[in-house]
Amino acid sequence: MNYRKTSGDNMKLKEVTSLFYIKKEIKNLESKLLYLREKSLTKNTIFHPVMGSASLAAGDDFITNHINEIIQTENEISNLYKECEKINEFIIGIKDPEIRLIVRLRAEFRRTWEDIGNEVKYHRTAVSKKFYGFFAKSSQNDIYM
Repeated sequence: MNYRKTSGDNMKLKEVTSLFYIKKEIKNLESKLLYLREKSLTKNTIFHPVMGSASLAAGDDFITNHINEIIQTENEISNLYKECEKINEFIIGIKDPEIRLIVRLRAEFRRTWEDIGNEVKYHRTAVSKKFYGFFAKSSQNDIYM
């Protein structure tokens, strides 16, 4: 896969390592969304945000707020998925497969340096130096080692 370099390619360490936490946040928001969708609004109101909206009685603030909360949660999830995609594209674009694996294991799965070292057959300090060295070089616009 050829990776095209764009102005957003020079990601910072903090952005990449946030991937694990973003995925956790998505799971929590998806649980919240499921709860909101299953929550009974009223006996006579049927609402499905994907298939269409319900008829709302004028002044029914509870239903309006509930629908707005569903929409807001869906938008948050969508934005977080976009952020994940951006980070994953960056990781995929790392040309050195060893560095790519180290970055993925640390950023996406929050594996310890010891676990990553065992995976790539290096000492834990060597993989952490490679990881941080990659980001030190990438901050100088040399992200494709």
